[in-house]
Amino acid sequence: MPAGWLRIVYVAEFLLAVMVTFTLWSQVGGQMHLDMIPWYWKLSLGAGLSLAVVRATMAAVEHEKSWNPRSLAWLAGSLGLALAMGLVTYYYHLLEPQEEEAPEDQVTTSRTRAQPGGTFHPGALLPGRPLGAWR
Repeated sequence: MPAGWLRIVYVAEFLLAVMVTFTLWSQVGGQMHLDMIPWYWKLSLGAGLSLAVVRATMAAVEHEKSWNPRSLAWLAGSLGLALAMGLVTYYYHLLEPQEEEAPEDQVTTSRTRAQPGGTFHPGALLPGRPLGAWR
């Protein structure tokens, strides 16, 4: 295959690798955690992993044997970048805000609207009070 066509194929592979990288990262690491990560981490790790995958493909195509030292080195680099992505995601998972629970001795009130076609229960306004306590 001519070198010009190979460049086009490698560019297409890079663009596909970028889409797969960010889709997989959001599915495995969680979209909320990915949203908390600064853009420069996402750009450098995502583009770096995509580039490492393309370079591993290039190294496999250029040599007679596909598993050669260069392709294995790029594969190890891509696994290292994937590990770094996991560590960054875990770090931002530890920094996510925690939901605070209301103390049990404090009574909270909630006002709800009756749903159309539904029935209204007066005990829904103050949880914990039996229905007979309203009389």
